[in-house]
Amino acid sequence: MTYVQYPIKSDLDRLSYDEYREKTSLFSETWLPASLGFAAFFTFAANNVAMRKPYYTGIQKLLFYIPVGVFAGIYFRDRQREKSRQKWAAHKHYIELHPEDFPPYPRPVKVGETLEAWLPFRTGW
Repeated sequence: MTYVQYPIKSDLDRLSYDEYREKTSLFSETWLPASLGFAAFFTFAANNVAMRKPYYTGIQKLLFYIPVGVFAGIYFRDRQREKSRQKWAAHKHYIELHPEDFPPYPRPVKVGETLEAWLPFRTGW
């Protein structure tokens, strides 16, 4: 696993960790396909109930709609990732072409460096 090396000196450094950003979890891989598969099941079952039929009527259609929903989820997940990759590539390309618009990050300032000297004013009461 690649970790971000601090300090990050510029916006271009921040965009250069593509393999770190591309790490995915099991949840992020499966939630959209599973959600659309369940949505296909419940939509079909609700349609049967609305037509006053048992929800499991036409089970062959139900078994067809679930994989269609899963594959639609996989398609939309991959499409969203590709759009995200293109967006990041465009941002990185713009920063490479116009470095004058993105000055290096300033040195981080600690809170203790921003405080002024404090002298208590005691009146003697």
